[in-house]
Amino acid sequence: MSTCRLILFYLFRNDKIDHCAYIIHERDELGNTPLHIAASNGHDRVVQCLLDHGANPFLKNVYDNTPLQVSKNETCRQVIRKAAEYGVNEENSARMYQAHIGIYQEKIRDVEMTIQNIHSCENLCQNDYEAMERLVSEAKLIGLPHETVQKGSMCLEWMYTRASLVSALETTNHKSPIDNDQKLECVNNLLNLIEEIERKIKDTENSQTLVKVPDFITLIHQNALLIYQKSMSEYELSLVFNRLQSIQLVDANHCDEADVMKLQKAIETSIAQNADASFVQLASTLLDKLTRELDLLVFLEDAPNVKLPVPDMTAKEATSYWEPRKDIGYLDENDGCYPLPHSENGYVWIKSECLQSLESYLELLNEKIQNASQFGVNSKLLDSAKGAQTDKQNDLKLLLEKNESDRLAAITIAEKVAKKQKKKKKSVKL
Repeated sequence: MSTCRLILFYLFRNDKIDHCAYIIHERDELGNTPLHIAASNGHDRVVQCLLDHGANPFLKNVYDNTPLQVSKNETCRQVIRKAAEYGVNEENSARMYQAHIGIYQEKIRDVEMTIQNIHSCENLCQNDYEAMERLVSEAKLIGLPHETVQKGSMCLEWMYTRASLVSALETTNHKSPIDNDQKLECVNNLLNLIEEIERKIKDTENSQTLVKVPDFITLIHQNALLIYQKSMSEYELSLVFNRLQSIQLVDANHCDEADVMKLQKAIETSIAQNADASFVQLASTLLDKLTRELDLLVFLEDAPNVKLPVPDMTAKEATSYWEPRKDIGYLDENDGCYPLPHSENGYVWIKSECLQSLESYLELLNEKIQNASQFGVNSKLLDSAKGAQTDKQNDLKLLLEKNESDRLAAITIAEKVAKKQKKKKKSVKL
């Protein structure tokens, strides 16, 4: 069946006779025009429409028959005769045809130009939707070519798709930060629309469609992906944040270094995705608090164990109890003067390893307590740290007293050794 017959068959079935005019000069393989076909099938309304739009009733097919001669019924013949009586001839039919074709071509240009302008827009307004809907409706009504109607319809479909995505984006942005499961529903809806657009884009690129993917779709698709990633980063951050925020007292069983690292990574991801600044700041404050609580907890657990003086300890017990250098300080014998004191500095005393370790620990503990106080760490942990600080200060006091006693004893021994050396030197000279 020819294109002409196919189009007319569709028009007859759907009674859309206003669509006939654009094909009035087509012919099938037997030379039949649309007027021949309409008349031979008895469609008097279509015959009248074709004549009104400039169809020539005098053209003949290969059998030398005019539309009047092939008419199926008297109604069609009367329509054709009446047109002839009113002076329809080849000349004025041609003029009528050209006039209508001019209107169609102008409408085609309007549709094409509107599509082109809308495609290049970054933002669309209500007027754009109304204008495109009106043009597509008119294109269908006056029977513009299928290609033109398809272009307009596809453009309008993309516009509707964009409108749905804009609405989803506004809802998602309004509910930001996405910090609970209820808010996540709008993000899932946004994801469904994104996936739908991606499928349409893929289908459009893989098919031979007449309309390319509009710029406004490409731009809003990219924006939607960014908003989705931002929203998911907020949600992932909320999962870690809510769990760690509920912890009353940090400990190794409920919040270890791995948990803090998860929170830190979630914060970094949220910052990279431009997540809600106030929510990120809230999470960062919690991170600072937990970091210092963990640091303080670990530091308290790593406190140095030192030996303290035991009352009424015998000399023999002390010899096995105290370890040289580790528990007992000593004089620097490498200054070139020992056993004599250095001419400028005197005897140089080096504290025991335990005493040095305790002094360093207390210095750092004091800094950590002050730092933790500024970030609102758990009060029980802070009290425990202050208690440990007091205990270690008492230990330090005892070790300092012992250290001074050891220093004086070492100096006494050094002085005795120095005197003996002086006597030996004198005896050698004599």
